[in-house]
Parts: sequence; C-alpha cells; structure tokens
Amino acid sequence: MNSTVIFYIAFYGLIIALYVDSFLGYVYPRYIAFTIIGILLVQAIVIIKERFHKRMSKV
Repeated sequence: MNSTVIFYIAFYGLIIALYVDSFLGYVYPRYIAFTIIGILLVQAIVIIKERFHKRMSKV
C-alpha cells in the first residue's frame, strides 16, 4: 500500500469530515458525526487494502 494513497485518503476524509460535521453539527452532537465518519474511513481503507492484496497475489 502506497503511503501517498493513505495520505490522500486521510486528507480528503478529513475535508469531508469537516463538511459533514458542519451539516450534522446542527442536528447531532459532533462526536457522533466523527464516529460515523471514522468507521466509514476505516472500512474504506480495509476494502482498498484487500483489493490491493488481491491484485498483488494475482501477479
């Protein structure tokens, strides 16, 4: 897994988290929004790693 790819995922995830937090912050407490976003980010990274390992194992 390339470190730059992880950096961009985390960077854009943080930007999306700030945007979503600005919308959800009026309805929900902030920690709920960040918890949901954190779970989604972890799942996305796990899926990307699995696909990357499958590609590497094929080669």
